[in-house]
Amino acid sequence: MKIEEIIQDQSDNEASFTIPILVYSESVILKTAYIFIDKCYVYIDKPSSDKFLVCLKLKDSKLTIDAFVGEFLNELLNQKLQEKVDQETGRIRELLVAQAFSDVELISNSKTPNSKDDDFQIKRLRSAADE
Repeated sequence: MKIEEIIQDQSDNEASFTIPILVYSESVILKTAYIFIDKCYVYIDKPSSDKFLVCLKLKDSKLTIDAFVGEFLNELLNQKLQEKVDQETGRIRELLVAQAFSDVELISNSKTPNSKDDDFQIKRLRSAADE
């Protein structure tokens, strides 16, 4: 698909296009727009429940709108991937940060899965379950 096929309305320094909500979340679209506010004016609307309308107007006429829309779409993908990675690894990151700021050991440093501490914990849990 070509950039020209994505853009619905275009002039020398302006373009508007829709982004499907099923593919990109509102959060991803807003984060992407924020990255570009130093180079263009951004307007975002939600004309229907299944899509967002994004309008970009370049602040600098030295840039081409086609290339700029391409950069915007690439950043959308980047932000979507970042969101996915955050969802998949968020719990691990939270645990590592909690461990870093905790006085108590939250993450076991044992090298083997069947260490004496693990055996003790298993016995303790089994005896508690039997009671």
